[in-house]
Amino acid sequence: MNIEYILIILGEPYSTFSEIIGKYFRKFSNFKKKIILVGNKNLLSDQLNELNLKFKINEIEDYSKAKKNIVNLINIDFKYKKIFSSISVDSNKYIENCFKKALEIINKNNNKFIL
Repeated sequence: MNIEYILIILGEPYSTFSEIIGKYFRKFSNFKKKIILVGNKNLLSDQLNELNLKFKINEIEDYSKAKKNIVNLINIDFKYKKIFSSISVDSNKYIENCFKKALEIINKNNNKFIL
């Protein structure tokens, strides 16, 4: 199996995952595979700015546009009022849309991805 891409679903928008992602990608920048995040770019950027964990994000619409050694992101719509809030059921549709997009990509190209 020749895996070219790693898909990471950002998931629950109000969890601590953005902090974990931010700390990892701020420290490491050379990747053997093309990294693609699936989530809301504005929310992630706002959270990273608040945590002072900035790194460059390349927004793409199609996985084939992903670049190596940079974090790529496929944007999923999500409206939010606060960048950090209590975890609630309000984000369920957003999480579902993130997984749908990732699974759609994998189903079309199952031999190139790891999730």
